[in-house]
Amino acid sequence: MRYCRVLFVHVCAAVLFACSGFSGGWMEPPVNKGRCDESEDCKERGACVHIVHLNECVVESDLDCQRSQICKREGKCFAIEGACREKTVDGGEGGDGQKNVEEKIPLRCADKQACAMDGLCEDMDGRCVANTTSCQVSRACKDKGQCHVDRGVCVALSENDCKQSLYCQQKGLCTFDKGQCVVTTEQSCSQSDVCRKYGQCVLQKGTCVAPSDAYCEGLALCKINGLCRAIGGKCVAKRDIDCEKSTGCRTSGRCTADKGECVILVDEDCQKSDACKTHGRCWAKEGACISIQEHNFNETNLPDAGEVTSYD
Repeated sequence: MRYCRVLFVHVCAAVLFACSGFSGGWMEPPVNKGRCDESEDCKERGACVHIVHLNECVVESDLDCQRSQICKREGKCFAIEGACREKTVDGGEGGDGQKNVEEKIPLRCADKQACAMDGLCEDMDGRCVANTTSCQVSRACKDKGQCHVDRGVCVALSENDCKQSLYCQQKGLCTFDKGQCVVTTEQSCSQSDVCRKYGQCVLQKGTCVAPSDAYCEGLALCKINGLCRAIGGKCVAKRDIDCEKSTGCRTSGRCTADKGECVILVDEDCQKSDACKTHGRCWAKEGACISIQEHNFNETNLPDAGEVTSYD
């Protein structure tokens, strides 16, 4: 019986020691954390840290807040007490030696990103609204034709607004419809920058697109620039072989597929090209073929003439 009592005491002591730090306090179990960057909570309100045992995404980082929509819309860009909030300023030590209470100073509407982007620059009853001037100088006016104020937001009011917008030229959004500019005709697509650059010349479900690989392969963009595959509704360079067959490879060394385009990555790209044979631009540097005069090579690093001309 005495042995059992002693054993019990030792077991209890071991348990207490394991559950206490050297200071005698309780040791909190480690919190297993992850990320939930693709969640709507992360994108909208900066809740990007995943607390595994709670299966919950929470706000912990200023950077997460600053990447979120609530920062862009409302200026709530700092992680404070578990939420993204507006910036604060600490009053410091008061004259009587007492710590002043932290005072929250909200960003003015004119200081928020939504002012420059959407014209929401005027403070009204705790929210940001647009006025005539702010709409006219906003990015929304230049890009989308939304140059007029209606119930506190910037909108397009006519076909002319749309046709003068940057998105009409770039994306074919040239038709006025319910306060915004949309694309409704294939002609708008065919006259747009996205048609010329990426083959997005066909109207599908209100968007200009390149509909298929076969469509891209039939365009000059494939032959000249190697943009022969339809991905995400546009023609892109997906395979090195498409780039190698393109005119751009032969003339200027753009022979390698990278991030949807044919680019110059290595000396060999340049040394196969007319740029090398005709102009002596045989070395790749920062996405271009350059001559030896432009290259900061030592003599020992240069290939001999036989190596350069062996690609004929």
